[in-house]
Amino acid sequence: CSPGKLWGGYRYNSPGRVISEIRHIMENSKRGYIHFFDDLFTSPPRRIREISKAVVKEGSNRRVAFGGHIRANLMNTELASALVAMNFVSGAFGAESGSERILNKLKCGSSTIRQNQDTIDLCHSAGISLSVSFVIGTPGEKAEDLEATLGFINRNKKRTEERRGGKGGRTRWS
Repeated sequence: CSPGKLWGGYRYNSPGRVISEIRHIMENSKRGYIHFFDDLFTSPPRRIREISKAVVKEGSNRRVAFGGHIRANLMNTELASALVAMNFVSGAFGAESGSERILNKLKCGSSTIRQNQDTIDLCHSAGISLSVSFVIGTPGEKAEDLEATLGFINRNKKRTEERRGGKGGRTRWS
């Protein structure tokens, strides 16, 4: 994601600070949903586990739903469980391309198509709805790269657009 490239590093708020801000929002508004607009919200994963435990301990997960950006290269069963425990119902990530060649160019090897697919599968099974974004027209992109991206979208679109019970269940493609 962009923060490290733009600013040469990434600083994040401590779990205590995040919980304090959640508490403030809940005490001063009647919001039923809080979205974390942070490209690297799930980084580092141990921070999310701590935030999730605190949200559950305070009972915030019973009063508000959460959403935010996730990273495919960090997503695993443990992280998904922590997100679900805190009532994280909506996520977003940049899959960027269905072509490994273009994905390597865009993400500098930090993410793979397999990780993107695994993230979609994991979130789908956990009931976390997703907004997945792609980049079309990357310099040097060929017809077969675009076809690979469209194939990736089509393979996932039908499965993820079906309505399911519980939380989430839909994927928006952007």
